[in-house]
Amino acid sequence: MALVTVRFDALLRLRLSTDSLHVEATDVKEVIEHLEQVFGHRFRQQYE
Repeated sequence: MALVTVRFDALLRLRLSTDSLHVEATDVKEVIEHLEQVFGHRFRQQYE
């Protein structure tokens, strides 16, 4: 597993109330799943 730093753009920073998040994952899919677990529906809405 690798430690990944996810940095959010300005709009997501405002909506999620954070600049970045560190995630330990083996692939991008795991990173996205982790972000959905942490931020829930608010994160998912940005990409639908």
